[in-house]
Amino acid sequence: MMSIGLNGFAQTSIDYFFNENYHFSSEIMNPDSFSGYNVGNWHFSYEQIAAYGRYISEKSDRAISYTYAKSWENRELLSIVFTSPDNHKNLDALLSNHKAAAFDRKISSEEKNPLIIRLGYGVHGNESSASNSSLLTMYFLAAANGDFIDKLLDECIIIVDPVLNPDGFTRHSTWVNSNRSSNLVADPQARGFNEDWPGARTNHYLFDMNRDYIPLINLESAGRVKEQHRWMPNIVTDHHEMGANSTFFFQPGVESRNNPLTPAKNYILTKEISQYHAKELDNVGSFYFSEETFDDYYFGKGSSYPDINSGVGILFEQAGLRGHLRETEHGLKSFSFAIRNQLSMTMSTLKAGLDLKSELLNYQKEFYSSALSEAATSPVKAYIFGEDSDKTRLSIFVELLQKHQIEVRSLTRETRINDIDFKPGSSFIIETHQKQFRLIKSFFDPVSYFEDTTFYDVSTWALPYSFNIKYAQLTNQKQLMDLAGETLTIPVENYGSITSKGDYALLMNWNEYYSPAVLNKFLAANIRAYSATQKFRIEGKNYDFGTIMIPLSDQKLTKDEIISLADKLAADYSVNFTRVSTGLSETGINLGSEGFRIIEKTKVAILSGEGSSSSMVGEAWYVLDQVFEMPSTLLDISNLSRADMSEYTTIILLARNPDFSEKSILKIKNWINNGGTLLAYGSGSEFLIQNELIEAEVIPTEEFDSSSDFSFAEKRKIGDIHRIAGSIFEIQADLSHPLFYGYQNEKIPVFKNSSLAVKKDAKLFVNPALYTSNPLLSGYSSKENVARIANSAYAIIQHAGAGQLIFITDNPNFRGMWYGNTKIFANAVFLGDLMR
Repeated sequence: MMSIGLNGFAQTSIDYFFNENYHFSSEIMNPDSFSGYNVGNWHFSYEQIAAYGRYISEKSDRAISYTYAKSWENRELLSIVFTSPDNHKNLDALLSNHKAAAFDRKISSEEKNPLIIRLGYGVHGNESSASNSSLLTMYFLAAANGDFIDKLLDECIIIVDPVLNPDGFTRHSTWVNSNRSSNLVADPQARGFNEDWPGARTNHYLFDMNRDYIPLINLESAGRVKEQHRWMPNIVTDHHEMGANSTFFFQPGVESRNNPLTPAKNYILTKEISQYHAKELDNVGSFYFSEETFDDYYFGKGSSYPDINSGVGILFEQAGLRGHLRETEHGLKSFSFAIRNQLSMTMSTLKAGLDLKSELLNYQKEFYSSALSEAATSPVKAYIFGEDSDKTRLSIFVELLQKHQIEVRSLTRETRINDIDFKPGSSFIIETHQKQFRLIKSFFDPVSYFEDTTFYDVSTWALPYSFNIKYAQLTNQKQLMDLAGETLTIPVENYGSITSKGDYALLMNWNEYYSPAVLNKFLAANIRAYSATQKFRIEGKNYDFGTIMIPLSDQKLTKDEIISLADKLAADYSVNFTRVSTGLSETGINLGSEGFRIIEKTKVAILSGEGSSSSMVGEAWYVLDQVFEMPSTLLDISNLSRADMSEYTTIILLARNPDFSEKSILKIKNWINNGGTLLAYGSGSEFLIQNELIEAEVIPTEEFDSSSDFSFAEKRKIGDIHRIAGSIFEIQADLSHPLFYGYQNEKIPVFKNSSLAVKKDAKLFVNPALYTSNPLLSGYSSKENVARIANSAYAIIQHAGAGQLIFITDNPNFRGMWYGNTKIFANAVFLGDLMR
């Protein structure tokens, strides 16, 4: 039901959203009564939605709520669990039975076991119809009366996750409401429809959290995946929005773009459930489409991670209005209309779940039993992996696997496989014959064959490459039994220490993951630190390029104070120091040599704002803040002409087409000439070349072969042929160059999500790393692109006056998950002066 408000636009009552005549208990306030205004009239805030969820759990014996994680901005992420009062009394037992039936072939998935449905709303903060609809979902589950709701709550456990991204959602609701007029403006050019940079899609650190279900970089995602494995839901919904001129999408997506590791039955069930979605939208007269555009290839999304974990994940995409009323190609659309479509999909999912309960429970059991059957016949019996020089990176890797419920076993003895040495304590084994067999394969197997070469997201995510960790396959069962030890039940032990008792200097290897954070702590304490530009051996121990040397004398702190600080840093960051008693090396440079270069205190600015890549800015900001634990200034591009740049040692430029004035460009050039380091990476090469910041030649992309046999209906595929959505390539680096200090192997995997290729420079030392002659390690790239990229430049170092520009063709911080490339970024930030 709709009524005309005093300001001239239609206000919607609760009845408008439900297309069936449900009866609701008067003991539970609906969202309108609770908030004081109608759903759809304003955008509810996160605080209001969370408060309503808590209110529901207090007032209704059908609901409980708890906090499963907190966002970076300390907002609580809630699970509100709905089921019958009797089920609530036995919730732990029911959950235990649910898991037992899924994992044990001998236990039947009986009808008395509840179906578990998780409803997730709004992982993208500005896709607000999703989370606003969660209010109505909670109201329905708590207050509706009748046979359907009784049966639903008796046979199902329904978990509502009302706001998946509270930080982004808060930015968006504030923006939209602050730009709202009493007389609604529907003009799509209005300011309210066009958010200022960086928008509200992302979380605090500007991560797209719908890509984070595998790397688990963010607090929200880590909590959500823990919830996934706690409840093991049979259906997981993921409510989104898309362009305003679209209609409504529900899965399944493009069948040929499903990940082949997902059982075919998943697609069949998704399609069967889609009939309920179609019926629900038909009933309210909303237009929709399915089996187009979207796919479930990458398992790191909210609708695909459940698919590789025995559930059925379902993506919904409503045409996003980003306001309250908007003109679209399909007419005038209201926020209430969008909310009603989202609620309709919730209702269709609940109806489908109830009707298909037996099929869904049996599918979950079949998922795990078939995984074990496939593992039994797989030629790969295990994966062995290890890392000798950086135990922190190794321990993070093992912990990530454990978060995904993958069993990791110790290595019983030293072994050599495929010319790779693996040692106990720094190497581990994953047996493939376990319930997560399919997920393990997706993590460890490089991919080269694709039925369909169009990708909505990345085409590979092989984790040993992203961590730069050596690994090999085991194909012999006897060898596995000989090498595999106990299953790890706790994280890998990783302790730092200070060895020896010398009073001359401290030495710290640069290869450890948190070495940059430790170096920053020393520099922040005004302690002089030096980097070794040559290898050396002292007091019976070999040291590599980049070793950090801290003199214990002639410092602003006393020797005892420095040692005390080092002792704390060793414990906090799991790094190792050696105290040496002399500056005289047995081989290589002495500690007083000019070969030890002083490291200046670093102050970093990241150019942000319109024209910059919000995701890349966020990734750099995250790594600097959370990994290196150093402050960085987000310097808005629009303020650059007025900014005092002299205080920054390093400026990071992550922009394709920044709107720089001539004055700003000249200012950057002068700043570099005066000793600054400009770090740029990714696809902004054309801007750098056009403005004469670097001298480089981009290798032209391959033109489409017009003789190819494509029909008019297939023309959208043409642009995807030479697109690199996300693949893993290999570079060969000069390990004596400061950009690659801390690396042990000159061949390094890197992530590439653009077709950019830059010609190798004829001058010496300009390109400290090139792509190898056969660079593609995993993922899709056309053979023409592979040929273009082979032997091209990965990094360009050019000098101007007293400063330098460092340009890297790819993003070393991609999604925060490329732990193996973090040191490249650290070297560019801390050691830029050493690259002259």
